Amino acid sequence: MEFFKQIKSAVNIEIEKLRSENLMGSAKEAVVELDLFLNWKTDSFFFNPQMIKTICKVSDVFLTLKESSSTPSFKIISVRNAKDDGDFALCPRCDQYIFSPDHNRRNYDNLCDRCCAVLVQDFPEHDSVTQIKERLKVTNTLDWE
Repeated sequence: MEFFKQIKSAVNIEIEKLRSENLMGSAKEAVVELDLFLNWKTDSFFFNPQMIKTICKVSDVFLTLKESSSTPSFKIISVRNAKDDGDFALCPRCDQYIFSPDHNRRNYDNLCDRCCAVLVQDFPEHDSVTQIKERLKVTNTLDWE
């Protein structure tokens, strides 16, 4: 758990630098690119982008896993603002930026996959559910059924 705290702390320092220069409003706007140096046999299954995204409370994380025989370490490659990147769209429901380089594959009303899943699972009678399911058939992006 200490390793995750180190990642979060380092990412927060980079975000604060951008905030002090008025280049970013909040951590939710951040997109982080990391190199993780791990021992494949013991460490690699613990790390995935979603976990680090949640811990750091940022919009997205891109990881490059690299082999290392020593203890796990990391290197921040970049922290940038998703608002300035045309490959990201703001989900109007959860206010997270979602990576969507192919703008034709965006979900119903630009909702992220997680918000679409919530609508389909928890509000099956909502007007948008039919459109969401139709879109999924076309893109084959998720399977909720």
